[in-house]
Amino acid sequence: MNKKRSSIIFIAVGLLLIIASIIILILPSSSDKNNSSDGNEENKKVPSTPLLYEVSKEGSENKIYLFGSIHVADDRAYPLPDAVMNAYKSSDYLAVEFDLIAYEEDLEAQMNSLKILLCDEGQTVKDLLKSDTYEKMVSYLKENKVYNSIYDSYKPVLFYSLITNIQAEKSELDSTKGIDMYFLNQAKEDKKEILEVESSDYQYKMLSSFPNELFDFLITYSIENDALSIVSTKQLYETWLKGNEQELAALLGNGSNEDYSYEGYDNLEEIMKNYENVLVTQRNNEMTDKAEGYFNEGKNVFFVVGAAHIVGDDALVDLLTERGYSVKKVNY
Repeated sequence: MNKKRSSIIFIAVGLLLIIASIIILILPSSSDKNNSSDGNEENKKVPSTPLLYEVSKEGSENKIYLFGSIHVADDRAYPLPDAVMNAYKSSDYLAVEFDLIAYEEDLEAQMNSLKILLCDEGQTVKDLLKSDTYEKMVSYLKENKVYNSIYDSYKPVLFYSLITNIQAEKSELDSTKGIDMYFLNQAKEDKKEILEVESSDYQYKMLSSFPNELFDFLITYSIENDALSIVSTKQLYETWLKGNEQELAALLGNGSNEDYSYEGYDNLEEIMKNYENVLVTQRNNEMTDKAEGYFNEGKNVFFVVGAAHIVGDDALVDLLTERGYSVKKVNY
């Protein structure tokens, strides 16, 4: 699997970090960990220029602004450019994948989410993975001081979320400084109405619906390519900071031409194409429907979802353009 297209593996990082954060809050781990994500002082002096798009339509006065979120960040992302903040302030609504702050304050919702991830009665994760994958996974989590045997009652996606969280920390980026969290906090302070494009229930059920073979591969690949996973996360963030449209689209583009061969996984191409279709393509269409619905309702919305859903083949910029909307990149 080539380095460029391996990025599809990390597109779910925001969803997985949410799972990991809830695990850490509710379930015990073997030790506490500290994470420093202050970044390089020199880099902080360079202003960020992330991509922002204005969506309009002839004959209508309302606008939607598309802003691609990066779910892990550092202090270099802030302060956001005036153009971004002005677009946010001029919008009556903030739209996000789901309201993570409200979710983190709702213990019942968190417990219901974890129930979705529980193995069937009489099973443990050891029954759902190859034996060498399980041993490799437990060893990796113990090395990074986050393993607890209580986790074995949960499906492989939970373990993959923990691995993703570890690698995000190793990249010296912080999920609490992610763009969606920033705007959620801002909207609550401003008493701006928040619209959920999806929901926590939708995302947990989606992740739980994928076959065990997928997560067996993702766990194996991520551990065996630990350094590449960290580099990919950093590369995605650096590209987001610069607002390089072509480079970001290349990193997050569809994988129709990808060679998904990997030793030990015979059906990987079919599994990975389905993963990408559900995780990206289907959700892009559903998010476009939501954005168009807001527009038709006359709502001025600052629309913040993962950057993978904004740029690239068949992402929101392309899909809204195809539906007759004027989608212009905001230059600043």
